[in-house]
Amino acid sequence: FPVTISRNTDSSGMSVLRFQKMTEQGSSGESLLSPIFSLTLLIAGLFIFWNLGAYSFWDDEAIDGLIARSIIQNGRADALIDHNLLGYRDGALLHALKIEGQPPFCAFAAIPCFSVFGQTTFAGRLIPALAGLATVWLMLLWVFKAFKESIMRILFSVALLLNVSFFLFTRQLHYYGPSMFFSLLIAYLWAQPGISFLRLWGIGLGLFFLNLNNYLSGCLVTVMLIFDY
Repeated sequence: FPVTISRNTDSSGMSVLRFQKMTEQGSSGESLLSPIFSLTLLIAGLFIFWNLGAYSFWDDEAIDGLIARSIIQNGRADALIDHNLLGYRDGALLHALKIEGQPPFCAFAAIPCFSVFGQTTFAGRLIPALAGLATVWLMLLWVFKAFKESIMRILFSVALLLNVSFFLFTRQLHYYGPSMFFSLLIAYLWAQPGISFLRLWGIGLGLFFLNLNNYLSGCLVTVMLIFDY
């Protein structure tokens, strides 16, 4: 792709650099063949999936896991699960003993994994972990397309692999991993030059699943897209 970085002047007289055009440098095929790209993705995958099911669900994870179990057992998100009542924050999410206030994405994503691998912590965390790995892949793809210099690619890869909190968030059965992936996917598609029907569909699907995953994240990303437009 041609390099089309442009510097314009806005109404206040300030110089504005259109960074989004930098995504046109390099090709995705070249990026995927880079040893730095492959090694970073491999190490990130080890960080995300190593001993993924070795420890129990914690508070928020347990809520999503129990909702998935309730749907499997009852066909709907009942608050009564076996002999237990799932009443988070004194029943703030309940309506007529149905769990209606919790974004449903993580619970529904855990259902097929529970069905295939059993109701284990590994099965529950599998989809968010895959979303985290996809986030790493998309970040690397974007950066490697934007910068051809090896030093910039290495610096980003090292900074990413040293981000402990990122990998901890992606290893949880909660909205963190999927929210990061859907938000990044929307931003990546939004920053591409030109108009494409498939790209607009991708942005729409990303917003749809982001809202199913976390209402506030979906709202904030929508506001930012409107403001940028």
